[in-house]
Order: sequence, then structure tokens, then C-alpha cells
Amino acid sequence: MPRNSLSPTTLIILSGLLLSASARGEEPLQSLHFGTWGFDISGENAAIKPGDDFFEFANGGWLARTPIPADKTGISIDVLIDDLTEVQLRKIMEEAAHRADREPKDLEAKVGAFYRAFMDENRIEALGGTPIESALAAIRAATTHEQLGRLMGRSEFDFEGTLFGISIDADPKDPTRYAILLNQEGIGLPDRDYYLQPAFAEHVAKYEKYVEQLLELVG
Repeated sequence: MPRNSLSPTTLIILSGLLLSASARGEEPLQSLHFGTWGFDISGENAAIKPGDDFFEFANGGWLARTPIPADKTGISIDVLIDDLTEVQLRKIMEEAAHRADREPKDLEAKVGAFYRAFMDENRIEALGGTPIESALAAIRAATTHEQLGRLMGRSEFDFEGTLFGISIDADPKDPTRYAILLNQEGIGLPDRDYYLQPAFAEHVAKYEKYVEQLLELVG
């Protein structure tokens, strides 16, 4: 990705700014999407003694009457708010994309142009792997531990993945100062057990096929 282009993270931030501006302007955010706020005593299960199972006592009523949508692993007010925000952001970006010209000058036009390019499936299919060929060449050229280390270090500031994540945060052993933290990055499947438990063998086989297809696509 060229250094003067907008990253996906930047797009989200800019879209959020546009959403905030929209909320202050012509389309004020609607209120009470999720009912009134406060302590909902109907969420408890009074049939359970708090000392026996406090979680079920406090939440059993809500759990019993709240289905988990088929396309989600869980449901909460946070999830509903996220869904609503995505709908609002999509509307803002689609409208911005419709108005953007080939050489955008302001923030809204840049978001629109970036989103329109991102959604241009025909153009993406035509380009294939060409836009990432330089990155693939660098990966293929990393044949030693030292070369791989340099590549992963560069990836921290790019869009590729890496085996380790580097961040700066409060030192766990001394919260009065900051420290550089090194952690293991995520895995392709949701959890370690997917690779080890026989119950997930079918998922692993499909994942391996998917990885094989990706490697074929990049030669």
C-alpha cells in the first residue's frame, strides 16, 4: 500500500469523524434505540439463590428470553450498538463514494474515493496479486532467520501479519513507566484446540484446503 494512501484503520477513524459530523448536522442520532436505561431487575432469575449461583440469579431471566442470532457467537447491547454503527458508517461511506471525484480534495471525498476503490470488485479481480507482488517477493527472499526477523519488524508498520506483535504500554512490573511488550500473534483458527482436538478435524481440513488455495493464487 503506498504511504500516501489511506489504511483501513485510517478509513474507520475518518468515517467515525464523518459520522460524528453527521450526528451534529442534518441527521441527529435517534434516541432510545434499545429502550430506557437503568437497572433491569427483570433480568434476574429469582428462583435461584444468590449464594448458589450468583451469575444465574443476576442474569438468568435475560438469558432465558434472549436468543443468540444465528450469525453471531453472542449478543449484548454492545453488539447491537456495533451493528447500528456499521449501518450508519456504510451509509456515510456510500454517499461519500457517490460524490467523490478522481482527485479528492477534502476529508469526505478522500473517504469516498478510498471506499469506492475498495469496493470495485471488477478492478480488484483484474489486478489479481499484482498490487502485493513486491511484498510477496520480499517474503520469498527471506531465507534466513535474520532476513525473516527484518521482514517481521517491517510488517509491524505495514499490513502483513507477523509471528510476534510489538506494542508499548504500561510496564506490568512498574506501572509508573512504559515498556516495550512482545506477544505472540493470533492463529488462523479461533482457538488452539481447533488444531488439537479430534472434534475439529473437519474444520482443520477445510482450513488447510483454504491455505492451499491461497498459496496457489500467489504462485
